Order: sequence, then C-alpha cells, then structure tokens
Amino acid sequence: MPNRENCSLLELQTAAKAAPIQRTNLRLMAIKALTMAITHEQVAVLFGVNEDSVSRWIRRFNDRGIDGITEGPRSGRPPKIEPEQSREYSELILHPEFVNETHWTGRKFHGYLTEHCKLEAGYSTLMRWIHEEGFRLKVPRPWPDGQDEEKRKAIVGLIRKWMSDQNIDLWFLDESGIEGDPRPRRGLQQKERRYFSLTAGLISE
Repeated sequence: MPNRENCSLLELQTAAKAAPIQRTNLRLMAIKALTMAITHEQVAVLFGVNEDSVSRWIRRFNDRGIDGITEGPRSGRPPKIEPEQSREYSELILHPEFVNETHWTGRKFHGYLTEHCKLEAGYSTLMRWIHEEGFRLKVPRPWPDGQDEEKRKAIVGLIRKWMSDQNIDLWFLDESGIEGDPRPRRGLQQKERRYFSLTAGLISE
C-alpha cells in the first residue's frame, strides 16, 4: 500500500490538479484512491489499467513520493535549489521555531519560502528536494516540556533498585495532561530522527 507519510490526501489532490499531463494526474488520483482503502483491483478497473501498473506506481510513490510518479514537460524554466539555499532550508525545517512556527508541512514550507525567501522553485521541485534531503512527513510524539534528564535517570535507578527488592511491591499510575494547543498531526522531519512535540501538562501533588 502507499506510504501515507510521504504526503497527505490534500497534497495529492493539489499535485494532481497541477499535473502537466493527464498520465500524471491519473497516477496521482490512483494513489489517492488507494490511500482511501480502495483495493488494487478496484483501482485498476476504475482507471482502466492493469494491476501490475498500479503496483509499479505504489513502489515509485513509496520510494520518491509524488515525484516518483510525475512525468512529462514542466512549464517555464526549471528552477533549482542551490547548495547554499539547501543548508538554509534544512535548518529551517529542523528549527521551525527560528521563524515562530511549530512545524512544517510541504504546502506550508513552500508558502513560507515563496513569500519570505523569494523562492522561485515550484511546489513539486521543492518536494523533490525535501525527499532527496531525507525529510518525510511524520506524526510527532507528545513530549512534556521542561523535562529534567538528570531526575529521570535518578528515578530510573531507584525503580531498578526497588524492583530487585523482594520486600517492595511497585505500583504504577499513569499521568494525565491537558493540552490547549494539540500537537500537529504531521510535520516535516528527517527520516532517521525521532520527532517530538513539546506539551505542557498539569501536575498535582
């Protein structure tokens, strides 16, 4: 099945509308249908292709995202992202707080670069660069703000000591928190890095 972390349904829809040729539009819409739990057989019948073609599109999409199934002429001069820009953009993706953002999606990042950094590259070019640089859309894990790593290590040591004591029964109670600003569903992050979203919680003693 298509890897849904490569892009959202909205991004697939946007790319399909901007597709330079009909074949690309068809492939993108087929991938969208598959992510909506429509079977291979139904997609093949719906778009008038064989199942091998559908499987091939899925492999290309999982390897390279939208650009893996995009082909044909592009309008205008193909803009490039220079090495100096690459370093700057990578830092922005890793540190959205530098520009008062909490996270990035492909559309959000392209809009910011176009408005504030005078980026001339189109959306598909930027998304191709994002995948080449090893970034993916990932769901963040909630992580309480203000964690004290030294205290965490100390309590882990105590727990291990207590667990080895036959005279101590350990009971665990899960904590609860209240979030006024829920974590984003997905944001851009390097493929190999764990992605956290800081959250504030209420603690009672």
